[in-house]
Amino acid sequence: MQWPYAKKPKADDTMIETDKAYHASFKPGWAPDATLIYATDTTSSTKSQDGVLIDVRTPLTTGGKEVKFVGFASINVSACNQ
Repeated sequence: MQWPYAKKPKADDTMIETDKAYHASFKPGWAPDATLIYATDTTSSTKSQDGVLIDVRTPLTTGGKEVKFVGFASINVSACNQ
């Protein structure tokens, strides 16, 4: 397949700051065992207030970021319907 126009990759020197920040950010993702992996600043608190997410592994801290590994807590569905 051939593109109908010349493809020009964005070079770092032509990207605006928001583009650079996006490309340098840690994107959340899922591990094979249904663990959600995401990063936060080490200064922010991201505790789940409603207890839906629970820590399943010890977080990794590096470079001002904390990589967290969380999973869904078991929810009693019959208790929610009352």
